[in-house]
Amino acid sequence: MSDSTFRKYGFKKSAPKPTDKKYCFHPSFTTQVELPLSVDLRSDCPPVFDQGQIGSCTSNAISCLVSFLEKVDHAQSHADAEDLKVPSRLFIYYNERKEDGDIQEDAGSTLHQGINVINKYGACEEAVWPYEERLFAEQPTYSAYLQAEKHKGVRSFAVAQTEYELKHCLGVLKKPIVFGFQVYDSFESQEVARTGVLPMPRPGERVLGGHAVCAVGYTPDYFIIRNSWGTGWGQEGYFLMPNAFILNPAYASDFWCLEKIL
Repeated sequence: MSDSTFRKYGFKKSAPKPTDKKYCFHPSFTTQVELPLSVDLRSDCPPVFDQGQIGSCTSNAISCLVSFLEKVDHAQSHADAEDLKVPSRLFIYYNERKEDGDIQEDAGSTLHQGINVINKYGACEEAVWPYEERLFAEQPTYSAYLQAEKHKGVRSFAVAQTEYELKHCLGVLKKPIVFGFQVYDSFESQEVARTGVLPMPRPGERVLGGHAVCAVGYTPDYFIIRNSWGTGWGQEGYFLMPNAFILNPAYASDFWCLEKIL
């Protein structure tokens, strides 16, 4: 990412509701399983998105999650990843803001609202309502809503912010996790854009905003994170987030996985 590139951060925190289901491994009911040392789910993800200069990171992250589940559930081959029918990110983002009451504003949203949109409206294919930033405040067409109705409903779980819970979801269930994090100055540095390795915040760094992303794997010391800034940034669109960062509630929050498409 060049110094002249403008990025808008649109992730807003939201506390899970009492009615939300939680993904939780209970050692009192069964024996803890041994986790794989490392996991990488990138091969089953759609091509990396580029959200451009609007704050649609929540819809980009959720679209990746839904695409991943549809591909795995339908046993599509790795070879046809480019042909995978991606849920319309702009459709999701518009309806997130519709539910928030901010249709005309590029105001961002919560991951919880994005999941609510998939359950209430569904999501049409991106070919039906393309990702054109200038149309972010334009209501999707009737045909877009009609197609979205056929792809409505997900089963979502709030994931506990512990190393075991996150790695169990990724390594045993093989399911990516969406979440948000606080962006510090260093995230926009040329070093991070080149190496794709996120450093821990240094004293005095500014918080630039909140950003939604998707965890798609891990190593012993890092989680593998999918960004939505295109393949020219980081490690072909991905980056490594230290365990100490992702497990700190002051830095990261709102962890969700989708168990299956209903």
